[in-house]
Parts: sequence; C-alpha cells; structure tokens
Amino acid sequence: MRWQRPSGPVSVAEFLLLADHCGLMTRLTDLVLDNVCRQVVRWREAGAQAPCISVNLSAQDLDRCDLADALLRIVQRHRLQPTDVMFEITETELVTRIDSARAQLQLLRAEGVEIAIDDFGTGFSSLAQLVALPVDALKIDRSFLLGLPGEAKREQVVQVIVNLANDLGMQVIAEGVERPEQLAWLACLGVNAYQGYLFHGPAPAEHWTSLLRNKRKRLTGWEATESRH
Repeated sequence: MRWQRPSGPVSVAEFLLLADHCGLMTRLTDLVLDNVCRQVVRWREAGAQAPCISVNLSAQDLDRCDLADALLRIVQRHRLQPTDVMFEITETELVTRIDSARAQLQLLRAEGVEIAIDDFGTGFSSLAQLVALPVDALKIDRSFLLGLPGEAKREQVVQVIVNLANDLGMQVIAEGVERPEQLAWLACLGVNAYQGYLFHGPAPAEHWTSLLRNKRKRLTGWEATESRH
C-alpha cells in the first residue's frame, strides 16, 4: 500500500493507523487482494511465472464472520486457485483474537490457502495456541536478525524458532535479510525462504514482469528463486 500526495508520500504507519481508527481496514484488505489477483493474472498473460503472493490480514479482518467466504470470492472471481495466495497475520493480532480467528482460518486452509504468522516471536503466543491453529509458515521477525550472525542469544532464539517450525511441519521465512552473511547463516539452519533488501527493494508490479519471466533470475548476486516474497 502506498499513499502519494502532491506534498509527498504519507507513511504506511500513518495512513494504516488512520484506516484502522476509521474502521476501513477490511475494505483495504479486499481492495489489496483484488489488485493482487488482477496482477497475478496480468503476469501470467505476459508469460511470467507469478509466484504465490502474500496478503496481510488486519485485526479487523479476523473479526469478520464471513472472512473466508469474502476472500475466496475475490480469488475465484479472477479464476485463480486458493493456492495462488497466502495470508499473513501478525502474532500480536492473532493472540488477541485467537478464538474468533481459528474457525475462519480453518475454512481458508481447507480450501488450500496457506496461512503464515508474521513477526513471529514478538507476540508471546503459547505453544498450545500455535499447535491448535491451521498455520503453514512462521515468519521470523526482522528484529531477531539484527547482529546476526555473531550474537549468541539471538542465534539461539532463531535456532529455537527454526527447530519448532520444523518439528511442527511448518515452513520458516526470515524477514529483513540484508547481508550475505545473514543469508549464509540462515541457509545453514534450514530456513525455507527469505525476504529483504539483499534480494530487492519494493518496486511497482510492472518492474517484476521481466524478472518473473525468468524463473532463475539472479537478484543482487543471489539466487532468489526459493523466496516467496
């Protein structure tokens, strides 16, 4: 999401907070998902191998009693498959709405949609809750990568998260990868996918078309084919 105005851009942190206060987050989610699905179709029509795209869900989305039906309708309207998208929920939002969210997430998962917990490690969720949720991936919060490799305590925390995900049959995605040594260290742990400025910065959808046409396109000197984002 970007908000451009004549005087300059409005920060995401500012306008999403305003949208949340005004009760507009669910409408933004529907708008984003609709645009993502439309773009996936455009990429494929252009001969690009469009990856599974992640869309963030807000706390307000988790309160929707028709969440699964509403999201699936948008995907189906573009004649895409549920496996073409992944939904991400921050750990903090999930912990505060775990009972109301579980049923809707289970409905999405039953249709083939993958679910990821974003910013994992920042919300202090219990293992009992984690086991009970239909979750496919844990995304390690970028704050844990600061100073890695080299900081023993942070290394231990990341190792625990990776081991936990592996034991539960979940993927592990590392956020905020910015240096080659971080990538090399995470790869040795068995992390499944990465995102961060080491691979590429944010860019308009058109920028990615030529890159996606070549599945093994090299980005910033590293193979990025394993990254979902």
